[in-house]
Amino acid sequence: MRAREAIQVTPEIQDVVRQVIPLVLRFEDLTGRKLGVSANVGEVLVAKKLGLRLMRSDIERSYDAIDESRRKVQIKVRRSEAGRGRENSARQLPDW
Repeated sequence: MRAREAIQVTPEIQDVVRQVIPLVLRFEDLTGRKLGVSANVGEVLVAKKLGLRLMRSDIERSYDAIDESRRKVQIKVRRSEAGRGRENSARQLPDW
């Protein structure tokens, strides 16, 4: 596996995720439709929290990230519609 196939979650990526969350919620409020970015946002949050590197392609592999030992990690995300999910996510953005 080449190093360029995995990426570190940078401050710039974190900033984009912070911007995406309220935009997605606003879109859903306006349209009643889900935008479908929960998996990608969740993968970024988990990778940052656990010190993982995200794989560039999330389709071709059966895993989403690698750790420092190059162990493969599959990340599963479920979005909550209650509690810390929908009602609070626009105000309580991720604590990096």
